[in-house]
Amino acid sequence: MRDNKYFQMSLLPGIFEEISYRFFLLNSLFLVTESMEISIFISILIFSLGHIFQGGLKNWSGLFALNHTIVAGIIFAVIAIQYG
Repeated sequence: MRDNKYFQMSLLPGIFEEISYRFFLLNSLFLVTESMEISIFISILIFSLGHIFQGGLKNWSGLFALNHTIVAGIIFAVIAIQYG
């Protein structure tokens, strides 16, 4: 593991992103809204909008990428709630 560019550019941001979205944001929203469903919806929306650039904005492909991040957001939110 002499060259850890992959680790620094791919794994670390993903790990910290999940911690921030699933732990801090979801719990903070729950404290404010007192509704797990609303908290999940808002956190998934913010998570998805933060990833709209992945598909690019050319030819609406960013909106198609948004669908994938919404599904991933739902899965990760359910896992975070289920397993704590």
